Amino acid sequence: MERHVFEISRLAHGTGLKLAGDLDLHSAPQLTAALSAFQKSGDVCLDMTEVTFIDSSGLSSILSFACSTERNGKVLIVDPAAVIGPVFNII
Repeated sequence: MERHVFEISRLAHGTGLKLAGDLDLHSAPQLTAALSAFQKSGDVCLDMTEVTFIDSSGLSSILSFACSTERNGKVLIVDPAAVIGPVFNII
């Protein structure tokens, strides 16, 4: 299986992140670190339009952030790619 390099960039309006590539065991720590900048923010958008794969490690990073006791807002998943949309429906 071909791996797609994981990339993170800030959304133009500064209230979230655009994710691209494979979100897996290797890239989940990178996402966790990027999300820490939003720990005390309100709502945070995660644009997942270009995510090509997600495993339990990637899901854990998102869910841990969303359920953090320090969080005072929602995590909004924006446009999950057709590949990963069903994973979010299951969980």
